[in-house]
Amino acid sequence: MAYFEKYLTEVDVRKQVAIPTDFVKHLPDYEGGHTITFPVRDVASNVWENFGYYIRREGNNYPKLVFQKDWRKYVRDKRLGPGDKIIFRVIRNGVDGALIYTLAAQTKVEVFGSVVGWTEEF
Repeated sequence: MAYFEKYLTEVDVRKQVAIPTDFVKHLPDYEGGHTITFPVRDVASNVWENFGYYIRREGNNYPKLVFQKDWRKYVRDKRLGPGDKIIFRVIRNGVDGALIYTLAAQTKVEVFGSVVGWTEEF
């Protein structure tokens, strides 16, 4: 099983989330020039049909991978904010070996501005 974890930044929450560059080998093949969409399942078994990623180029052709499209819907639905945590997993279906992409989030529990715990969605 391949996965990555990330604590979200303001940009991740408001626009798009950066993906570790070496993680692209675990995603559907990128054909260049446009966003590749694929379904992602959350821990409640909701399927986000149009989750997508693309590679943007910055400066000296340094590729930056980012999730878009249903990412913003996921953020709104889960009420995620900066400092919350996500884990994105790629697993193989035991029946036919197909890849399944899953996403879970943990949000901070704050009392009087101090983090006292985390939700248990993972």
